[in-house]
Amino acid sequence: MRHKCFPEKPEIAIVSGFKAAEDIFLKVVLAVESKTQILDQSGSCAVIALIVDDIIYIAHTGDS
Repeated sequence: MRHKCFPEKPEIAIVSGFKAAEDIFLKVVLAVESKTQILDQSGSCAVIALIVDDIIYIAHTGDS
């Protein structure tokens, strides 16, 4: 909801939000791995529903 395209273009905001979350996750994992030498085998899983006026936007990633 903080994206500059929201609420006019929620599709772009949703995709950008998923990408930003993945980027943050990768930064944390890489920082942990560089200190502990343990490889993280985690993946992403998310489901969202966004209601804007009379339209529902649904998105998912991973095994969800």
